[in-house]
Amino acid sequence: MEKHFYIFRHGESSYNICHRVQGQSDRSRLTSHGRFQAAQAGKKLAKKGIEIIISSPLKRARETGEIIAGIINVPMTSDKRFIEVDLGEAEGLYYDELPKRYGELYEEWRKSSSGNKNVRFPGGESKAEVRQRIFEGLNYYAENTPYHNFGISSHGIMLIQILLAFGIRQYDIPNCSIICLKNMNHNWHYLGFI
Repeated sequence: MEKHFYIFRHGESSYNICHRVQGQSDRSRLTSHGRFQAAQAGKKLAKKGIEIIISSPLKRARETGEIIAGIINVPMTSDKRFIEVDLGEAEGLYYDELPKRYGELYEEWRKSSSGNKNVRFPGGESKAEVRQRIFEGLNYYAENTPYHNFGISSHGIMLIQILLAFGIRQYDIPNCSIICLKNMNHNWHYLGFI
């Protein structure tokens, strides 16, 4: 049985525009431009036959998911497996503070894009752990639900880790970018950006 997953990054957030590390911090909300981006993404997804939106529980992703669910008139639920990476003590810092405060650790974190290393900020999680929980969530929905077409409202590092699982290196994911995965006979296939 074939199932399609349309996975999108949330719209522009208040932390995005002031260059702060978001991680699992829930203080950042969509900007007016972020809400516009979500509406545009909803228009793109309107003819994909999506039956349900599953969102990260963080406000910026939930708000994006709610806008899209409203446009395509489907229910929405949340799942913590699609939450952004936990960056521990680095959350809330400005990006230019990271190399000053964490030096070599920051460089190692940036180089660990393959997800095979267990580099993490103090109190945070590794990209390998992120990738594992993403695919646990995706496999659950592919194998244990009656739906065939899913929308997933998530985060930048989530999409980067999904792409890396297919050997695609992309280090910057614009807000409200959408990728499509297909699951057929328990195998995952990357279908590209839409």
